[in-house]
Amino acid sequence: MVSLLLIRYYPQPTISAFFYTGLPFKKLYLYQLLHMRHQSVCKKLFFFLCLFLCINMALSQVCSGYEKIKLSLDRNLESKNNDSALYFINKIPKQEGICELEYLTHKIKYYFNVTNYDSAFVLLKELDQKLAKNPVIKNKIQLQHLYGQYYYYSSLTDSASWYFLKTLELSEQHADTTMQIRALSSLGNTFANLKQFDKALEYANKALALCITTKNKKTEIYLLGNIMTFYGRYYTKTHNASYLDSAETCSKRLIAEAKKHNKKYELLKAYSVLGSCYFSAKKFDLTLLYSDSILLVADREMHLRPITQAYGNICDSYLELGLNKKAKPAADSALVYALKLNDVSTIADSYYRLYDCENMLGNYRNALMYFQKYSSLNDSLKSEDQIQTVNELEQKYSKAKNEK
Repeated sequence: MVSLLLIRYYPQPTISAFFYTGLPFKKLYLYQLLHMRHQSVCKKLFFFLCLFLCINMALSQVCSGYEKIKLSLDRNLESKNNDSALYFINKIPKQEGICELEYLTHKIKYYFNVTNYDSAFVLLKELDQKLAKNPVIKNKIQLQHLYGQYYYYSSLTDSASWYFLKTLELSEQHADTTMQIRALSSLGNTFANLKQFDKALEYANKALALCITTKNKKTEIYLLGNIMTFYGRYYTKTHNASYLDSAETCSKRLIAEAKKHNKKYELLKAYSVLGSCYFSAKKFDLTLLYSDSILLVADREMHLRPITQAYGNICDSYLELGLNKKAKPAADSALVYALKLNDVSTIADSYYRLYDCENMLGNYRNALMYFQKYSSLNDSLKSEDQIQTVNELEQKYSKAKNEK
């Protein structure tokens, strides 16, 4: 309102430009003095009062302590360097106002990174209360998205999608393209978790289009990885060959972008999906080629998931080629990295591969042991299927033992 009054009485471009873009005060001040010689004293006083209020309003929306460390903080949060991220978060001034809002926002993101969701929820409520008193629109939009992330991590997809849709609505109203992209991307991930891949691809492609329009290359590469994965999972669900072709096309596009912008993790992810595409197409030589490429490029401490997937694809390819003795060492390596990754479903998959290898090699005692380990981790297997498989293995083991 103050800015509108000021522009009404002093419609020169520098007034509105200062308020919205923060042009230097001295330049504006000298410019206005040249145009105020014949103005009344009251108008001059009114101008300076409005200008003072505009400056205070603009400064109240900025936390200088946060702005100095913003890039370093965001980079560490995104890469999950949590100790460094916490160091920068604690450097944000905690006085009331915009600084406190930024502190709470980033502390919540930190708690998400370290999977401390209870603490994140406590701070979400505190941030909500602060924004009720000081409704900064940028932080209000972020709050909706943070609520969505909390419910997403808590596997409450209905609540998560509601908050992500609310984020999208608010960000569109206030032309916040960055938050529009985040909301669309999050909706894509939510629907992918529900295995509604048509919806997931719809939202992810909308986010990708916005990234291309705004030249947000970093997020564009991230979204290409998601879309590639969604197509791959859609093929696994439907066995529709067109989705496999789309996954392959997207993988090749991601490889080109990742190499161009030196994004190693995204490159490894693309190699992994492309290898899986060739496996589905029974081009096992190409699967082995891309899996070997992962093992050559990957950092053995940082890139645990791509390495686990590479060894898994190598094992599966050798099994399909009937090279069972070559498959076993790859299955062993897949388990080693799956245990380091500490992901239950990946560990279960590794045990199943070992069961498969030992079964094909006729080592039924080991096969039984690995299948039991797999069954204890995999809750999705029906109990009757487990019982049938265990009984068959026991019979094979007993028969082989008696034949010795």
